[in-house]
Amino acid sequence: MSDPASSARLKLVLGAPDSLLERLYAADTWRARSLGVPAARGRGTVSFAGITQPWLKEAAKSWARQRLLLGQAFNTVRSAALAFKRFSSFLSSCEPPVQAPGEISRSVIEGYLAYLAAQPLSEGTKALSRIFLRGFLEDNRRYGFAPEVPLDAVVYHDEVCARRSSQPRFLPEEVLAQIESEANLARLRPGYRHLVVVLAETGLRSGDALALPADPVVLDSSGWPCLRFQAHKVRTEQVVPLSARAVAAVRAQQRLVEESWPEGSPWLFPSPFDPEKPMAYATFQRAF
Repeated sequence: MSDPASSARLKLVLGAPDSLLERLYAADTWRARSLGVPAARGRGTVSFAGITQPWLKEAAKSWARQRLLLGQAFNTVRSAALAFKRFSSFLSSCEPPVQAPGEISRSVIEGYLAYLAAQPLSEGTKALSRIFLRGFLEDNRRYGFAPEVPLDAVVYHDEVCARRSSQPRFLPEEVLAQIESEANLARLRPGYRHLVVVLAETGLRSGDALALPADPVVLDSSGWPCLRFQAHKVRTEQVVPLSARAVAAVRAQQRLVEESWPEGSPWLFPSPFDPEKPMAYATFQRAF
């Protein structure tokens, strides 16, 4: 007898006509694993429950589903859902509330932009909210997720991106020196210490480093050791050359994993609780 869970997954992948996939997409909460979509650990769920207008909720789901089918990252859909919730809250706060798609005029859009500007949100979050709304409205004119929305309901290009008011954030040299200090590194447990060295020597994002496979070192054409990793932000595989210090940290971490988990782990930095899972960022953050 076949495993029921395996049969369900097979039907999901093959698009079986039992409407399982349709039911999953019709739900207010989507789980990436159930949909067969890759997602970063801890970011595999998106909820549309906070969108109170039924037409907007269904249109947002249709738009999000199409984005996933076109290969957009699941985390992007998570961010978009938050943007739709902000737009929904604004529509409900209008006097009188904006309830029907045919009421989404250019003046309503202008009101939303003013509403966003006054919110206690970062400029990046406000910009993303404008970007997602603009993308949705543009796609809606093509695909008709909510065909009753008037054609003049637009967000113009020059209304999307705000001028950056903050300076790029770099770690001061004195802070880097503290992090790279051998005396300070010695205060960390070996696994965390090896991770800090890899981060400092390669410039990887923490999430990319925590997702490194058990053996990420490859040799280039000249025989120099390099680190091969998946850059999740740009969704491409990349290779960076390694210093002798970074190579030593990787090899020491591999030995530590072998000693800690004799049966092995697919991860260079496994979870302290389960070798089948990578270390969570929150775990590293607390230790650091």
